[in-house]
Amino acid sequence: MNWNDANSGNAVASRVAGPTTVNAAILAGDVPTVPGQYSGGMENFPRFLETWGAANAFTYNGAMIKMFPSLYATNYWGKNNVYVPPARNWAYDLNFEDPTKLPPLTPSLLRVIRGQWATIAPNQTSAP
Repeated sequence: MNWNDANSGNAVASRVAGPTTVNAAILAGDVPTVPGQYSGGMENFPRFLETWGAANAFTYNGAMIKMFPSLYATNYWGKNNVYVPPARNWAYDLNFEDPTKLPPLTPSLLRVIRGQWATIAPNQTSAP
């Protein structure tokens, strides 16, 4: 990757990327698309901030999971001069289907226990 923090505030033309490969799972929040305000969609789930172009491929082997509305990146996508998209070579990594090949502390769901939910009033520690 050619990212340089010193260029982060400069025009997109001075943020030039190079061919990059990432093998990872992305579990993150997103900004929901609403009528008239596009969030960027799955093709922009990993936000690109550089000039890529067709000659600079972004190869991604992994899985992308949208878990919740984003708490930090909350603006909608679509401003001008944010990035020039890369050639996207994306594939699901079949290693995620073999538990023996997962990295330590990989999130997992062992079982679901049905319970009761209650709304607790402010400044209280239990339901009435």
